[in-house]
Amino acid sequence: MRSKWLWLILGGFLLVAFILGTSYAWYLLFSDTKVMVANLAISFEDSNRQVHLQDSFPISDELGKQVTPYVFSITNTGTVTGTYRLIFKEQSPDIANDGCTPYNQLRKDQMKYQLILNQIPIAFGNLGDLENDILDLRKILPKEKNYYQLRVWIDQDQLGEDVINRHFHYTVEVQSVEGES
Repeated sequence: MRSKWLWLILGGFLLVAFILGTSYAWYLLFSDTKVMVANLAISFEDSNRQVHLQDSFPISDELGKQVTPYVFSITNTGTVTGTYRLIFKEQSPDIANDGCTPYNQLRKDQMKYQLILNQIPIAFGNLGDLENDILDLRKILPKEKNYYQLRVWIDQDQLGEDVINRHFHYTVEVQSVEGES
């Protein structure tokens, strides 16, 4: 009697294993579903993470395009194509630490910029005109590296304004854009 129960239990396990194995093989053979595991990792490299304003007096666009640039690079170290955006962001902690107020800080609309990607100028204009503070929005392939140069200067149209000795606290932030590739 014991032997009979043992064979029934063993037979039940074998039957369940056979059904699961056959179902999985059928699924693999006839399913169009593909499972892909991938990794998106974007790294940001720069020298000091802070944009410096050189020649802190109003200058022409010609001279502005010659100031020393803020240099940084972005690398996709992952395995899938990704999308990122560059944000020109105010550094709130520095503003608070320096005791800045709207009266002693430069506004973005008083400054101009030039953005260069891989030695090619891609953007130029007034920082106040940036939509949502986005300098660039771009796709990046796996193992691809983008080299940027950002130049910032006080617009010569601000010559009559009180812009000398004003504070400037901005940085470039990289944000990965979810769901786009």
